[in-house]
Amino acid sequence: MEGAMITNAKLDSFYAMLAVPINDSQARAEEESARKLVAVVVDESDTCRLLKKMIESNPQYRVFTCLNALLALPMIIVRRPDLIVLDLNMPWMSGYEALNRLKSNPQTCHIPVIILTAEDGDSAMLHTIRSYADAFIRKPCSKEEILSAVNRSLAAKKGG
Repeated sequence: MEGAMITNAKLDSFYAMLAVPINDSQARAEEESARKLVAVVVDESDTCRLLKKMIESNPQYRVFTCLNALLALPMIIVRRPDLIVLDLNMPWMSGYEALNRLKSNPQTCHIPVIILTAEDGDSAMLHTIRSYADAFIRKPCSKEEILSAVNRSLAAKKGG
């Protein structure tokens, strides 16, 4: 009998698992959701592209970028990134103010933030910022520095 299964065994139950094909868009969506989402908020487009390229060199991460903090805040609330890389010196809204808003908002206060700046690391303002940030990187930074900070910040979030 074609398509029939015959058995002489006494069974209480019989289970069959069939492979159901998943279309390409479903498979891509599942793969994308497994990757950690990183928001890069830097006002210099060249730096933004370079950071995106560096971070996405690790296949565990995907990146969305924004060139100013004023536009980034609503995007961060909607997209819920796993991590934020934030430049301090930006027009319209400084990274200082953006960090304060992120850490004051119940929807975003749990998201780790890596501060990126060209400023001297000894100022009183930067000492204050360090208490809110998960990592602090001076520009220009290497691919190894940014990936190390991203890995550490996400590992601390997972463990904490």
